[in-house]
Amino acid sequence: MSTRDSKVHALNIAHIRTTKNTLQTTARQTAIELLDGLVACTTDLALAARQAHSTVRGKQFLALHDLFGRIFDELNRHTDVMAGRAAAIGGIPRCTAQSVVAATKLKPYPIFGFDGVDHVEELARRMAVLSAEIRQAILTIEGQRDPVTAHHLVDTGAAVDHLLWLLESQIPIEVTERPGNAPA
Repeated sequence: MSTRDSKVHALNIAHIRTTKNTLQTTARQTAIELLDGLVACTTDLALAARQAHSTVRGKQFLALHDLFGRIFDELNRHTDVMAGRAAAIGGIPRCTAQSVVAATKLKPYPIFGFDGVDHVEELARRMAVLSAEIRQAILTIEGQRDPVTAHHLVDTGAAVDHLLWLLESQIPIEVTERPGNAPA
């Protein structure tokens, strides 16, 4: 665990409130820590989508502008659900810009303007990282016997995978000849 990760971990453990929730303390601690990290990554990605929404240019401007706005809204909705779950089990979600920067696992999003496809590729790379983080968190949470948090993460993971598909659908496909279709 890096120094930054251990500081984030220490903050999570120090901020567990007493609750009547019957989930075991270790399961609560694990869930709060994972949810806090996912809230940071999801918020970071939502802000990247907002950046893309505001700066996209090119032939597909309107369609991509709308898509990036949809991604921003969808990620914010799931961030709210995850932060709410952390609070429900005794956590104190940290959603400030400073907390997000300290805890995100995503690479910084370039702030200069892109052509539409460049934005799509940048967001798709980050969306794939978030998807992998969510899947790993689901496996960890299932091991803690916390079906409610797992349910929220499965829902979030499905939405993120769907958004990734929407992004990848915008990337031109290079068509190659199939060996069986070669001219005679």
